Amino acid sequence: MRKTGTTGSELAAREEAPGYIEKQEGVRSGFEDMQANDLVTPMAVLVQKAHKEELIDQYGVGSIAIPTSDLLLCDKEGSITVVPVKHYVDYVEWDPTDATRTKPPLARSMDRNGALAARFNAGEKVRNAEDKEIFAVTASHRFICLVGNLPFPVMFAFRRTSFKHGKAFLNLAFYRGDYPLYAGKYAVKPLKQANPAGQDYYVMQVANAGWADEAEYQRAKLLHEKVKDIAKLVVLGDDEERHEEPASPAGRPEI
Repeated sequence: MRKTGTTGSELAAREEAPGYIEKQEGVRSGFEDMQANDLVTPMAVLVQKAHKEELIDQYGVGSIAIPTSDLLLCDKEGSITVVPVKHYVDYVEWDPTDATRTKPPLARSMDRNGALAARFNAGEKVRNAEDKEIFAVTASHRFICLVGNLPFPVMFAFRRTSFKHGKAFLNLAFYRGDYPLYAGKYAVKPLKQANPAGQDYYVMQVANAGWADEAEYQRAKLLHEKVKDIAKLVVLGDDEERHEEPASPAGRPEI
């Protein structure tokens, strides 16, 4: 099995400019016409057996990678350290007749009190192309994070059987005390599991890794101000839900 692409340790952090180049606050010269939705946030992908063969060959099952940046974050035996900056829940309604999910979602919302959230909480089901009952709306806990020295933020999504691990991540952060989300660091590592049908897959397990250092805290605080308007966020590689781990007969994840 070959594993190519840049590793997290090889990608340099944001470079400081020479002293004669002046830093600018607010709207920087040359970027006057740029809007929030012109920026993209790469998606971290936990590689599963259901992924395309070329992705498995490049990174290996159980690895965490950013394929859109050709970046391997860690293999199945490793871990990465992240500082979460923003959390939200994403609700998606897919076309139940589209088994491969090649079509865009029918509807999407980040409103915890909206119609899609209500349908998810009610456990609404529909029949798919194979005439099997599936849940009409899926949900994911999402965290925009700083990852090590990477000069850009990365999106981590916890869906389906990973959903409870996203909830655990949120609880770890919340019960640290009266501090912002980005006050702490967390270790994220692949964890192999199996569903009741005996199919194995990986989830992302999260553990406390101490406090963010001063430089990390200041970077995260600045990023939080930029991503507060999550409705305008564009996530690069956000079609990965179609390659998630095998669905568990146990049914719907808790929220």
